Formats: sequence, C-alpha cells, structure tokens
Amino acid sequence: MAMKSSKRESLWQPGPIIVHARQAETYLVGKRLTQDVCEQAGRLACADVNPIDDLRGSASYRLATLAALVADGLRRIRDGTQAEGFPERPVLLDTGDHGDRASTRFAPT
Repeated sequence: MAMKSSKRESLWQPGPIIVHARQAETYLVGKRLTQDVCEQAGRLACADVNPIDDLRGSASYRLATLAALVADGLRRIRDGTQAEGFPERPVLLDTGDHGDRASTRFAPT
C-alpha cells in the first residue's frame, strides 16, 4: 500500500493541542508501508511536537510512545487490521450534532 498525498497524520501532540505531523506526512507520500518506512514515519512525527514533562510522564516517554503508536498505526493500516480490537459499540462523546442519524432519539419531549 502506497501513501497518497491526501493522507494526513494528526497527533494529540501528546498534549492538549492537535497538530499535523507534516514531516511524517511528506515522508510517507508515494512510499510503501514497509517496516522501516513505518518506523521512520514514527520518528519523524516526533519532530512536529513539543511535549512537556509532567506528573503523567516525561517528554522523552511521550516521544517514544508517539513514535511507537504512529509506527504501529501505519503497520495496522498496511495490514488491514486498524479496527482490530475496537469495541463493537464504542462509547462516544455526544456533541449534540447527530446529523441524519437518530436525531429524534435525543429530541426533547
């Protein structure tokens, strides 16, 4: 599977702000998701974030975790197993915007 230019990698930073991993995105364009490519994309994703040390973890721990999660996510996409292990009916935050689906279910009576 080769990555196309329309794919984006969004990260939670690891922190309160979502950012795009632009270096990883650029690197992935046109490449096959080999083991080495996935690992390099994980390392490149770390260049676009600036995590902090706090009581939940050090910045270095967060960077190592980010690199591993990006690499694993790309391998799962490559292998078609990205949804493996997800709950059948996950708990979602309700934004109140239900679009075309079941909007009357939550309508006040």
